[in-house]
Amino acid sequence: MVAQANVATKYMIPVLTTGEALGLKNKGLLNLAKRRLAVKCTVANLPANVTVDITDLDLGDSVLVRDLPAMENVTYLDADRVSVLSIIKAK
Repeated sequence: MVAQANVATKYMIPVLTTGEALGLKNKGLLNLAKRRLAVKCTVANLPANVTVDITDLDLGDSVLVRDLPAMENVTYLDADRVSVLSIIKAK
């Protein structure tokens, strides 16, 4: 499939994390629920990835699609209440 220059198309882009979460130091685990996110944009505006800073996350915290940074001319196709990642308690 060849992408056309000025046509908005659906793409799947990877989710990357930066930092070390506070919850990981408290014996929690990082649960990456969505490794890739569906976005709609043109090829010129296609981001390489979505980077999420998890430094301030503690046990029980999560990042939803609505919490992700907004990107110009890029629309997230997943519902805004969908969990992308969370810090869960280790059993």
